[in-house]
Amino acid sequence: MHQKNNMSSIDLLQGKRINVIDNYISLEESKLLYNLMTSRDFSWYFWSWTLTNNEEDLEKGFYESPQHTHTFVLNGELTCSDAKTVIYLAKLKNRRITRLKANNTLNINKKGISNPPHIDNKSLANELVNGILFLHETDGDTVFFDNERREEFRISPAPGRAIFMEGTVLHAGNNPIQYPHRLLLNVNLAR
Repeated sequence: MHQKNNMSSIDLLQGKRINVIDNYISLEESKLLYNLMTSRDFSWYFWSWTLTNNEEDLEKGFYESPQHTHTFVLNGELTCSDAKTVIYLAKLKNRRITRLKANNTLNINKKGISNPPHIDNKSLANELVNGILFLHETDGDTVFFDNERREEFRISPAPGRAIFMEGTVLHAGNNPIQYPHRLLLNVNLAR
């Protein structure tokens, strides 16, 4: 089923390049999403690295870590039976979703170095608004970079917090250190 909707996603940016919205979803909605994705019946898919196994990034001090993912929407198409529930609870209904997935990164006991900076979809970057939606109490900041791949600032996870950014923004996630995992939703929305 094609994800049909027509609401502009630029409004989520509120005129900013990067917009952080605390309590974008309620704690109850966060908990429902978290419980869905941590239930025994939920399927996760293992990736041995987060983005790419790029030697150049590894030489610059970034690291690649394994993660589990689950895709709800890919290329605008729903991919699983839970997709409509997740879209509704994540307040993404009536938006043109090109991709929606859950990322579950694990505590690998590495401090202070983020995964490599990236743009979610380079070929469509100018046409997208990207979002990260945190679902539970954890650590593992999202780091933002300038065009020279130097760190500019960080945003910490908080249940219900969302970060929306222009599709061209370089960013990366850190793995948790104090918590066993970091579970979030990652969405790419057509402008």
